[in-house]
Amino acid sequence: EEAFKVLNDISAIFRGLLYWQEGMIVPVQDSPKDAIMTFSDANVINGTFTYEGSSRKQRHNVALVTWNNPEDLYKQNVEYVEDAEGIAAANTQIFSTSLRALGCTSQSQARRIGKWLLYTEKYETEMVTFATGLEGIGVRPGDLIKIADASRSGVRYGGRVASGSTVNMIQLDSD
Repeated sequence: EEAFKVLNDISAIFRGLLYWQEGMIVPVQDSPKDAIMTFSDANVINGTFTYEGSSRKQRHNVALVTWNNPEDLYKQNVEYVEDAEGIAAANTQIFSTSLRALGCTSQSQARRIGKWLLYTEKYETEMVTFATGLEGIGVRPGDLIKIADASRSGVRYGGRVASGSTVNMIQLDSD
């Protein structure tokens, strides 16, 4: 196999991803962590956030997870994992996906991987796009950020010190 594909397969074991930065391959794990930055109307160009949902074609209700069964001489078996609510919502239509659980030798682990995939596709469906200046330079793939969009919440949570400020008075960019 190509080296980058092998490394991607290995990173899939810990629900990770790889990206290339400054001449190195950097691994990132999909795990709970704290947000590293908040983006608001004040540090986004024109204060514009664009929201869109993921395509229905990207959401599956059945996962077929291939894993190695030690009780069957480590032959590949397939674990069928379904989202019953998702199947019912799709008028009993099946949208399946297949994935290989590299290094997985437990049926219950294969089931958890399938449930994780279906849960992620079902509940993490919204994407946001925005442009920012140098504030965003420290954000890397896999980092968590917060979005404080006043057009959604009705409250402005961020601002900037504007030009015209003095030692005795701070001029803000908005009331």
